Amino acid sequence: MKQYHKIIAGIILTIGVSACTDETLLSYSVEKPESLIQYEYLNNYDVLKSYVDRAKYPDFKLGLAIVAGDFNSKGAQYEIAKNNFNEITAGNCMKYSSCVRDDGSMDFSTVEKLIKTAKSAGLTLYGHTLAWHSQQNNTYLNGLVLQEGETLPVQIYNIDYSVVTDKYIWHQPESEPVSITDGYLVIKNPSVKEVWGVETIIADEIKTTIGDNYMAYIKMKSSGAGSAKVLFTNWGQPAVEQNIAFEEGEQEIAIQVDNIQTDNTFMLMQSGSFAGTLQIASVRVSQKGGVGEKKYVSLIENGDAEGEKTDNYRKQGAGTYGKPIIGEAGTGSDGKGHAFIIESPANQVNGWDTQFFLTSNQVLKAGDKVHLSFKYRADKDTPNIGTQSQGNPTEYIHWDGGAGISFTTSWQTFERTMTISADQAGTNGMKTIAWNLADCKEENTFYFDDIVFEREEIVEGGTNEGSSMEEKKEILIQAMDTWIGGMMQACGGYVTAWDAVNEPLSGTDIDGDGFFDLQSATRNTVSENDKKSNFYWQDYLGDVDYVRTVVKLARKHFAETGGNPNDLKLFINDYNLESTWDDNHKLKSLIKWIEKWEADGVTQIDGIGTQMHISCNMNDEYQRDQERHVVQMFELLAKTGKLVKISELDMGLIDDGAPEENKIPNSNNIKTECLTFVQHLAMADFYQFIVSKYLEIIPVEQQYGITQWCSTDSPVESGWRANEPIGLWNLQYQRKPAYAGFANGLAGSVIAEPEKK
Repeated sequence: MKQYHKIIAGIILTIGVSACTDETLLSYSVEKPESLIQYEYLNNYDVLKSYVDRAKYPDFKLGLAIVAGDFNSKGAQYEIAKNNFNEITAGNCMKYSSCVRDDGSMDFSTVEKLIKTAKSAGLTLYGHTLAWHSQQNNTYLNGLVLQEGETLPVQIYNIDYSVVTDKYIWHQPESEPVSITDGYLVIKNPSVKEVWGVETIIADEIKTTIGDNYMAYIKMKSSGAGSAKVLFTNWGQPAVEQNIAFEEGEQEIAIQVDNIQTDNTFMLMQSGSFAGTLQIASVRVSQKGGVGEKKYVSLIENGDAEGEKTDNYRKQGAGTYGKPIIGEAGTGSDGKGHAFIIESPANQVNGWDTQFFLTSNQVLKAGDKVHLSFKYRADKDTPNIGTQSQGNPTEYIHWDGGAGISFTTSWQTFERTMTISADQAGTNGMKTIAWNLADCKEENTFYFDDIVFEREEIVEGGTNEGSSMEEKKEILIQAMDTWIGGMMQACGGYVTAWDAVNEPLSGTDIDGDGFFDLQSATRNTVSENDKKSNFYWQDYLGDVDYVRTVVKLARKHFAETGGNPNDLKLFINDYNLESTWDDNHKLKSLIKWIEKWEADGVTQIDGIGTQMHISCNMNDEYQRDQERHVVQMFELLAKTGKLVKISELDMGLIDDGAPEENKIPNSNNIKTECLTFVQHLAMADFYQFIVSKYLEIIPVEQQYGITQWCSTDSPVESGWRANEPIGLWNLQYQRKPAYAGFANGLAGSVIAEPEKK
């Protein structure tokens, strides 16, 4: 899916009918208008999941995409999902940009809360997505792969509206005042005007140098998709103007400002052309040029256990505290050298009763970036050994030290670059990572070797000498490793199915081999706008190694963080696989690419996700052709032997002959409020067709399941298929005929029909 934005409105308790309303949300009845009696038959339907024949389809997952905030607050989506589905997919919160900050540090708190809430509802969680080119943290990733002669920018200005609460904000018109509320500078505009009809100074007193180049970053939320203009200027001075576009929801917008014309600058946002609410969280400005290189400073000595020094290592257990054992020659990971050895007795009460302490020579504060790697094994297999952050050894700070592992009797390698969190640092900073070896209740012996513990430093001054493509590849593999490792650790083995790679294919065959190429900024298979807004990992890792790397790291970290390797299912997810205009050629190309990715005999891709953001067409000829290609898609997917998932199903309606006022502007898609009952029934029939054909054509052993992407229709101001009837429920949480069609498809028969007049 190109974008996913929040489309759930609040539960409206003042509607005039309840005949089609989901009973778990609105459980009262009032008199129904005559015009809605035709929908009465929907009351004869049970919850959707009741129509899945578990004897026939035992492993089928009936899923719903949700917005994490609403679901975690146990709002409407929580009730819809809990009562009708058995799996959820998070629309945004498990994507890279939602978890990775500009400095590379990661925050998985929303993911962890989502897992807890899903467990409480008895729902599985599908992971979306480990790798994609969209919704990446471009600031961080582009900083890792600077070209020769480029420089990392120096931040010269930062205003955070969660801290600045009483600042005067120049704004016009005065009839629509701005405010700083709940950590945001809030700009409201009730109606569309000229772009200069609403003006707000969102940052001021920026110390710039005339003629220099800068990057500005606006972190914001928007109530819908739109555009604005940002001027870098001062009163009576020349301006550098840049147009910006934004989507619904949270985002960060990067603006390049070259040859600035003022030496004391403010940023004036003109947003009159957007009707809605903008919430500015922060604005920062960086000067291009001025930071040299990154380097790592070692925090320990004798990490290979080949010397006698043990100042950075301690252990406690069986009532004793002191230095760990340095084993005899041959105990090390290479079979020749030495290793640190910690013995743990059986039947200890607490996991921390035996601990191995790794202590830094420096105090680490929140925001410090560190690199940790080591080799490890045990005499007995031991899963899920946790870690703590501590000051000096035994001075507990936080329950998660960031390096949890599962031991086997063979040597394994742990490697992670992480940013020390405020929880880990505590008030006075952390120095120690402690492994809770008594999480193993049996007597056991643990071995550590080749320990590297380093802190990243940025050296001011100079320009970047650039990295070779091979060096950039290694840098990004490490970044991917850190990301996937952090996500898998946050999930703790609960999420067993993932979109490993999302939307890898373009719709273009540049090399002429007869199959569509991967999306790429360097090979011009994407638009100029996409080149600017996305980060294409495959341009650095290579088309083959990109997917192989993601799959390898996912399996590695899933096993290391408590998952059963046999449970993990990894999918490639893409859109337009059912398309008519290319005769399913994108799917045929994807199947060929999967053969390439798996040709090493190691990479295993378990399944294919077909998104299916579709529209029912009231033109019979077009609709029949569309149905034929849906069938052809399922037949091609069945032949792969892979698991098959309809991953993001939603449906609009096209009617070329409808009055123009009934259509979404610049399209033939019908507005939600203009849909007739006949058109509702046509959509229901298409839902039934898709679901029934999936169950009919895809062999049972290949059926992963179907996920409905939108529970309700899309609001007018939404950034995803705005004002289209794409839900199974309307915005008042009333069932629609589409609900009946979906249920009929699951059941394999028509449950109820509307009364015939």
